[in-house]
Amino acid sequence: MHWQYSSLVLLVTAATVAILFILFAWRRRHVPYTVPFMLLMLSVALWSLAYVFELGSPDPGIKVLWANIKYIGVVSVPLTWLFFVLMYTKREQWLAFRKIVLFTIIPFITLLLVWTNNLHGLIWSSIGQNNSSLSPMPVLAHGAWFWVHTIYSYLLLLLASLLVLEALIRSSHLYRHQTVGLLISVLAPWTGIVLHIIGLTPLSDMDMTPFAFTLTGFALAWSVFGFGLLDIVSTARGEVIESMSDIVIVINALNRIVDLNPAAQHIIGVTASEAIGQPTTKVLAKWPDLLAHTHSISEVHLEIGINEKEGEHRYFDLTISPLNDQENHLTGKLLVLRDITKRKQAEEVLQKARDELERQVEARTTELLGANEHLKHEIQDRVHAEEGLRESLRLIGRAKREWESTVDSLPQLICLMDNQGTILRVNRAVERWNLEQVVNVKGRKIHELVHHRCIDPGCYLRDFWLQAWGELACGRSAELEVEDKIMERYLHIQVQPISTRTRREGEETASYAVVVLDDITERKRAEREIAALEEQLRQSQKMEAIGRLAGGIAHDFNNLLTPIIGYAQLAMRTLSPSDPMHADLQEIENSADRAAKLIRQMMSFSRRQPLRPQVININNILLDLDKMLRRLIGEHIELITLSGLDLGSVKVDPSQFEQVIVNLVVNARDAMHKGGKLIIETSNVILDKDYTYQNGGILPGKYVRITVSDNGIGMSEQVKARLFEPFFTTKEEGKGTGLGLATCYGIIKQSGGHILVYSEPGQGTTFKIYLQCIEDVVGSLPLRDDAGYLPKGNETVVVVEDQQLVRNLVVRILREHGYTVMEAGNGDEAMHIFNKHAEEKIHLLLTDVVMPHMGGKRLAKLVKTLRSDTKILFTSGYTDNALVLHHGLLSPDIAFLEKPFSPGALLRKTREVLDM
Repeated sequence: MHWQYSSLVLLVTAATVAILFILFAWRRRHVPYTVPFMLLMLSVALWSLAYVFELGSPDPGIKVLWANIKYIGVVSVPLTWLFFVLMYTKREQWLAFRKIVLFTIIPFITLLLVWTNNLHGLIWSSIGQNNSSLSPMPVLAHGAWFWVHTIYSYLLLLLASLLVLEALIRSSHLYRHQTVGLLISVLAPWTGIVLHIIGLTPLSDMDMTPFAFTLTGFALAWSVFGFGLLDIVSTARGEVIESMSDIVIVINALNRIVDLNPAAQHIIGVTASEAIGQPTTKVLAKWPDLLAHTHSISEVHLEIGINEKEGEHRYFDLTISPLNDQENHLTGKLLVLRDITKRKQAEEVLQKARDELERQVEARTTELLGANEHLKHEIQDRVHAEEGLRESLRLIGRAKREWESTVDSLPQLICLMDNQGTILRVNRAVERWNLEQVVNVKGRKIHELVHHRCIDPGCYLRDFWLQAWGELACGRSAELEVEDKIMERYLHIQVQPISTRTRREGEETASYAVVVLDDITERKRAEREIAALEEQLRQSQKMEAIGRLAGGIAHDFNNLLTPIIGYAQLAMRTLSPSDPMHADLQEIENSADRAAKLIRQMMSFSRRQPLRPQVININNILLDLDKMLRRLIGEHIELITLSGLDLGSVKVDPSQFEQVIVNLVVNARDAMHKGGKLIIETSNVILDKDYTYQNGGILPGKYVRITVSDNGIGMSEQVKARLFEPFFTTKEEGKGTGLGLATCYGIIKQSGGHILVYSEPGQGTTFKIYLQCIEDVVGSLPLRDDAGYLPKGNETVVVVEDQQLVRNLVVRILREHGYTVMEAGNGDEAMHIFNKHAEEKIHLLLTDVVMPHMGGKRLAKLVKTLRSDTKILFTSGYTDNALVLHHGLLSPDIAFLEKPFSPGALLRKTREVLDM
């Protein structure tokens, strides 16, 4: 009994420690290998707790159940230990999904066999009972698959152990603390396994493996997290080259020294063992300028000066680079210091040489002025002057070499040539540009170096060189921009004359020039992008201006058209179709309908027309339109419809999309005066990044493509450039408004799609429409309104409309069809009606949206506060407001009737809202 209690206490302790390790690791979850470590400890905790319940349960059946649950931890521990080691030793390629699946096949099969052991006995061939203790223990005879899994688990443990030992052998002295902990983590599970196999476990027959892996977790947490180091394979180690003359220091996120090369040890005056693990404030205390920058979390590049012992002052070029892990968390910083003291001293020497030269020249001039008086001392002075000149020449030569080094380091390609174009000198940029070796360039002509690599239409590059020679003769510079067709970059060529001329033996020497080639590819690319953005801005501003114009006139025009259409229809119903007045009224109605359609087109291309999108199949739309399209194009044009199989669903307004197809078909018909062939094709396509990059504004993904092609007269590039502009047309005056294609463009863009056009003169035209695929179920197409259906009712309706003509028409129509109607000219009058008839039931509020003082939105909100059962129907001739229109789509929870409307449309919408 004492043994059992001791076992339970130890197992509970092991589980508790594992859980504490999980919580401890969770706080450091930014470290890449923390997740497999937490999974390892979770498996150990599950194993230990299930073992507790197995030992403590009095019922044999319950013991077997807990033994089954324990096996979840048993099969998980080797896997999670291996996954931890693979990630910790930087072998993430072994953790590909397919390999993980392969690793888990045997554990998964083992779990299935454990839980179905009573059917086959492959895990435990027999289950007996040991009654020698207070709590009977099951005696399990292991089956064949138990040994398969055991061997597989030991192989995983062996593989993980070998990988850790290999990493430890290859690690540097920096990780000696981690080495002790990781050796313990490797030896602990094997010690537990050996003790269990040979029967030397301290507590009878109890399996010590959970304790061993708990000790493994303790060792891992102590070695990996305890010292705050970066990794067993240092993140910065690849950057540190022991033989570098530059000072290289690696510090961790806690600003402690992680590594430093021999050059750093020599300069700082410490050994690696003395510095590693120490805070930077201690190691770099004598270098306050450097220490001040070690706390920066961003990249640093500057020059600093450091005072060394014995008063020596040295200059260094300092670069501090942050080191991040795979999740972009800061793990440390890399400090590189390059000694530039000699360069600084050279600069000082050069300045001193210049000062000395000026002094010598001044002294020489003074001496020459007194030559007649000091003839005796002239020879001596000349000797001194020559000595000074030799020293000056030496200093000049040194300065020249330094200047040449500076020129060689410039990114621009710089050539010195004579007036014949022969290259005399060239800097090292010629090699960096992959043009030629420096030794192969000298003595060649400058145009040979550049000309054969550049696009040269009309030999303008040769003309440039001829012009450049003329400019050089006059002491002026010349410049040109050309394209390097081999390296796919743009070059800026500048030729600058060297104006100094000297005379030797009575002849004037040749003049020289400097040629500078600069890579301006990025600048040209930026200029093109800016130009494209400016063009898009101008186009959007133009469309916005037209849209504002359309929106401004839409409300007033629709308020005028509503009574014209309404009274025309009311009047026609009182007349016989044979009455001449009936035909006149029909013409009035038709003209008003055309005006309303024109307004809707203006709203469409400016993307202000409200849409009622539905998930549809484009093939169904084209099938419904087929007969109408054939009548529209006539018999002299052959219409071919190619419907794609398994066509994806799209979300568009069916009626608006029909308008797009009709407009494109009409344009195709007008382009084929003598007849031809019109093809409408649908298909599923996947647009990749290359295609979308070439056609800006399109995102990669699955699309439905609708292609409308004709073999008509085609169009020029100038026409294509303005094709979608409002009011642009190539048709004769009176035969087109110029809004058809602009309307198509507006509808497709408002629907989230894209439309492209391909055409050449005499080769026909192809329009391609791309609409994104939607996974939703295709809905049924809305039924078309039955113009002859005029429903009636007997409910009470309050009509609020500030336009008296419209209000009178609405009131008359509703009253003639049985409704009780109360009317108001604004929101205040409407509220007075509701307050006055507080005891009466009012079924519907029919209100205009845009009204002075109190708009329809506020009125509806007040009415809903007083009468929650009153239905609301909005009407407006302008839908660009937050009440009705949301991103171009009608809000689905708002009942809306767009002006102008017919009496039938008013009655049907009123009935629809009342019946909701």
